[in-house]
Amino acid sequence: MGVANGTTLTVTVSVNGQPVEDVPPGATVPDVVAQAAPSLPWTVEARSPSGRLLATLYVGTPAVSDAGSTRADFDLSCGRITIWTGKVGPSGPATAPSPGMPGDCGP
Repeated sequence: MGVANGTTLTVTVSVNGQPVEDVPPGATVPDVVAQAAPSLPWTVEARSPSGRLLATLYVGTPAVSDAGSTRADFDLSCGRITIWTGKVGPSGPATAPSPGMPGDCGP
């Protein structure tokens, strides 16, 4: 599983309620849970430093090919968060323009 953080915030990525990685602004981490991956299914969350939920993705089956990949983009007022599993990561920069809703990145 990978995470691209195009926001202005450091986001904490959790899998099934357990924090697994802090991803700084502008960073892409392609192997967030490579070592300590729990058994599927996963509920993946990205939270702000204050704990506000910014993005969530449910992953129910393993990605065994490109066709089995899961990817979701979350557009916020402070940038975009992309979460993926399998071989299909972001094709553009993590800092792609994103309108979001005013206040969606606040405390």
